[in-house]
Amino acid sequence: MRRRDFEAMQQARAIGYLTGCAICGSTLHIEVHHWGERGLGQKCSDLEVVPLCRACHHRLHSVGVTERDKRKIQEWVERYGQV
Repeated sequence: MRRRDFEAMQQARAIGYLTGCAICGSTLHIEVHHWGERGLGQKCSDLEVVPLCRACHHRLHSVGVTERDKRKIQEWVERYGQV
């Protein structure tokens, strides 16, 4: 991982402890989630990340993203900006 990408992910995690999970607002167990659009088999940029609590992050990867989740993540990005 490039240093710039690592720093962006660390910054997103730190911001998450201040702003809370982009979906539920929890400040516990913050992880970083890639949110950008990507093609099949491609990884989105490490600059396109949002903070999620462990529970919401796990739910997104196991159950999938709901329309509400998309809306909440977009609201977070609009409010706090891209890392």
